[in-house]
Amino acid sequence: MLRIKSQQSFWAGVLFMTFGAAQTWLSLQYTVGTPARMGPGFMPALLGGVLVVLGLIITANSLLVSGPKVEPIYWRPLAAIIGAMLLFALLIEGAGLALTTVLVVLVAGSGYRLRGWAWARLGALAIGMAVLAVALFIYGLRQPIPAWWVAAWWTWG
Repeated sequence: MLRIKSQQSFWAGVLFMTFGAAQTWLSLQYTVGTPARMGPGFMPALLGGVLVVLGLIITANSLLVSGPKVEPIYWRPLAAIIGAMLLFALLIEGAGLALTTVLVVLVAGSGYRLRGWAWARLGALAIGMAVLAVALFIYGLRQPIPAWWVAAWWTWG
């Protein structure tokens, strides 16, 4: 009987195969076509197939090579990252890029247990990221995103 030697690799392979199979199945609702005449479902189906093959390789490797067990899930960082992404999606149009970036960095950073001056460093990072994001996306790349909440409210009114 086969014995799983690496729990992490085994479950990572199963996850890859699951996502790859789902991606391939979902891409079949589009016209796949041929390599010479690719349809809109060709690349998603191809990438889903690559994920399945990669998952098979990782799962097979987990049966041959020893590795660590699956560690417990740390919920605080996971919730902070997911919360930051949801916050970005909800605020980007109404609050503008600068304020949204500051809030997203602060929420994502709260997933780590901060003590003492770490909050001040996180605040400085948030402000620096906001300045960089506005400079790059608004002024550099000329993206049609409101930079400040005043501009966002002005265009909505």
